[in-house]
Amino acid sequence: MAEFDERQKKAFDFVSDYTKQLIALATGIITFMVTFLGTEMKSDAWWLKTLLIVSWGWFTLSICFGIMRLMALTGNLDPVDPKRRPNLTIASDNVRNSGKWQIGTFALGMLFSVLFGVFQLFSAPKKEEKDKTIIILQQPAPVPGKTVVVDTLYPVKPKCLPSKCRKCKKK
Repeated sequence: MAEFDERQKKAFDFVSDYTKQLIALATGIITFMVTFLGTEMKSDAWWLKTLLIVSWGWFTLSICFGIMRLMALTGNLDPVDPKRRPNLTIASDNVRNSGKWQIGTFALGMLFSVLFGVFQLFSAPKKEEKDKTIIILQQPAPVPGKTVVVDTLYPVKPKCLPSKCRKCKKK
């Protein structure tokens, strides 16, 4: 079996570490976005949600290509076929191509994430958040042996405001 020189060992270590770093970044970005953006989206626009899902898809593909690259490195060091001589280089096609795909899909995931972030930042808030009315009722302390009836109030939005409505001003 062919032996490594120090430079080849370093090259395999660097490529392996770089690949693992991209896998960890892609996984972390997906986890962060799912955790913190699930309920905090400012807009209900379908295209904004699609942009987010597309970015997750690219990051997932990047993770898959990173795993393929680690498998290619392992296969180059110790081939399955015992008659085949190990390929002790990181410049082989299987390592380079899976690396290119990993980096490309990671870059696309970042692009779509940044686009999502910019559009999210400048999008108009949801309508329901603008029109929320909060009513706080204070109920008397319970007295043993006495039943206290509590009413429930529901906010009703007026059809028009007299100061801003043309119909109300005419009357």
